[in-house]
Amino acid sequence: MHRSANKPLMLPRLKALSQLTRLHTTFSAPLVTGLGWYLAENSSSDAPHLIWSAVSAFCVVTLAQVFNDIRDFHQDSLTKPTRPLPAGLVSMRFAWQVVIAVSLIALGAALLAGIITTIFCLFSGLMSVAYSMRGKSTVLVGNLIVAVLSAGLISFSLNSTQLGNAKDIFMETLIFLFVFGNELFKTCLDEEADATYGVRTIATQWPIKMPTRIIQASALLITAELLLQPLVISGKIPFTAVALITIAIPAMISGMILGLVEPPTPERLYRAHRVWKLGWVPGIVAGVLLR
Repeated sequence: MHRSANKPLMLPRLKALSQLTRLHTTFSAPLVTGLGWYLAENSSSDAPHLIWSAVSAFCVVTLAQVFNDIRDFHQDSLTKPTRPLPAGLVSMRFAWQVVIAVSLIALGAALLAGIITTIFCLFSGLMSVAYSMRGKSTVLVGNLIVAVLSAGLISFSLNSTQLGNAKDIFMETLIFLFVFGNELFKTCLDEEADATYGVRTIATQWPIKMPTRIIQASALLITAELLLQPLVISGKIPFTAVALITIAIPAMISGMILGLVEPPTPERLYRAHRVWKLGWVPGIVAGVLLR
């Protein structure tokens, strides 16, 4: 009886943990790291290196997500009361335990992977903490930090001789532009809550047209990069075609939804953001064709 009575409690707890760690985001980290390893044309004999690098990347991103929720506890209590911490679904003590655990695992896995992974692990972890403590309440700086760290996941599994190869740099640039645009969308959608709590972002300090124009510029740069890709990396026409369909077209449609004349309404911002996000997973999959 006691055991069966506890079973229904496990599902809400697991759901709260997945929300706290944002599994839908953190699970993409090892995929991006794996893509970088694949594009560097490693062999199956390097699989242990890939595994430890992917584990480190996953744990670093988990650290960033949970620490951010800890720092945002008071603001979320007012603006996002259904988040696991303000809703009481997860205790603050448990959240700190998760931060400590994933930090140790991330560093341990990075050390097993090698010096390059360790450097990226330490840099990403420290920058993630800096973002939550100071970078979040800045104009564009916080958005740029998240975009840089996301793009850097490509290099987690590389060794010193593979850093700087054209294919990985190309994908890092593409990921940077995509994530930068996505972060600006989230900043725009959080404008009212951030303004209420006194958070400085481009959406609270400038007219909403400013971040939306930068999003549209990011969409144009994504499209331009893909169109110019055959000049940089020859013989990868299938990748170009698939990437234009899966990444560039959603980005351009998203930009058109935002419009050029009138400031976008919250409803248009939401719709445009949903279209923008369609390019993430298909874009990672399309990257396989770049090898």
